[in-house]
Amino acid sequence: MGRTTLDPRQAPQLGLIRTQELLAATRGYGVKLFFTSARDFGFSKTPEETEKIWGDQVLEDMVRVIRTFRPDIVIDHFGGVHGGHGHHQTAGLWTPKAVELAGDPNAFPDHLKGKLPPWKGEYQTPVQVLDLDRSESAKGYVVPFDEVSPLWGKTYRQIGLDAFANHRTQGISAFLGSPFLRRPIALTTGRWREIRSEDSRFATAFVATRL
Repeated sequence: MGRTTLDPRQAPQLGLIRTQELLAATRGYGVKLFFTSARDFGFSKTPEETEKIWGDQVLEDMVRVIRTFRPDIVIDHFGGVHGGHGHHQTAGLWTPKAVELAGDPNAFPDHLKGKLPPWKGEYQTPVQVLDLDRSESAKGYVVPFDEVSPLWGKTYRQIGLDAFANHRTQGISAFLGSPFLRRPIALTTGRWREIRSEDSRFATAFVATRL
């Protein structure tokens, strides 16, 4: 489960608390949260360990969500992450794989019995998987986090940080002033090809999610 600073309890009690913190955070982000059947077995050092314990069921859960939600764009939060928590690395590796499998009618055919068809994208446009670039010279489409929302009167970054602060048992409040959280963040393709702003449907969709 990673860092714990403000609560002495451990699983399953800590898991219940973390779930409520996550739900509170996502309400602040203005997004819909889906859970998988992933087993939370503590800190994992490698994606190989995580994949072995999670198995194909978690990948199927990811495919089911994509087929249900039917996105045009998927942002791979941990794409390109090759260190740290094994859970994060596995999520980054499996996201593009799940997108590909979601469009394959031969993958998890039991979904078809439940009238959940494959999803490749709308109007023959393939689902685009985007990574995050948090480097000092971020490449791609730089998300306008520091613009002020005309509805909420705050920058989108501040709205995000307010929601992020709900992860109290991980001591997040101590890091809210970190320069890392104020770096520019760009959306890029997995091949680091620069994304043209005139093609940025995802930018409009991102801002509209919170509005």
